[in-house]
Amino acid sequence: MPDDSTYWRKRYLNCMKRAILTGLGFVMSGVGILSLVYKMIGLQLSYLVWIDSFGALTGLILRLVMIFGGVIIVYLSRTEMDV
Repeated sequence: MPDDSTYWRKRYLNCMKRAILTGLGFVMSGVGILSLVYKMIGLQLSYLVWIDSFGALTGLILRLVMIFGGVIIVYLSRTEMDV
């Protein structure tokens, strides 16, 4: 049987990993939504200009992938998975 310090250390690291992934997912989906709204009104985020170099449709698809990918990351990080 593992000692208590090992158990709590693993539990703490697991909680930290979940928090980091949740934050990453929110940022990813937020930037995707902001980029999509800006594109609709004719503006662009300067660090996402390269997305439209592949074409307008590909840029739209990549923005949607960012949004849904972020939502999926948040969902998976907040779900308890017992293996």
